[in-house]
Amino acid sequence: MHNSKIAHRLKPIDVSGDDGFHLLSILWTNVVFVIQYTNMTKLPEIFRSILWSYDFEKCDPEKMKNTIIANAIAYGDFGHWRFIKSFYGASNVQKVLNNIPVSAVRPSAINLAKMMFGS
Repeated sequence: MHNSKIAHRLKPIDVSGDDGFHLLSILWTNVVFVIQYTNMTKLPEIFRSILWSYDFEKCDPEKMKNTIIANAIAYGDFGHWRFIKSFYGASNVQKVLNNIPVSAVRPSAINLAKMMFGS
């Protein structure tokens, strides 16, 4: 089963010349990431402050993707940006970023976000 939400974060495994420890480390990292984000129905607590006008307990990461990404770009810090990049993927963030009204986000934040998420 392919889950595009997490597939971009999984690291390819090269076992040529590996002693096994490195391979185990990569596998563990991938397992932890999949467990954390596959069935996520609630946002991390750090998003409460930038989604203050919403009932935070009802904020669904998938249904509110555009709102969460837009608020993270407009009001968030690097922790918010790192989460949206890892959870949604840079290409999905870029799609939302391209549709955010120019007046909704500071031009400097848009420019930085375009560099971070690709343009």
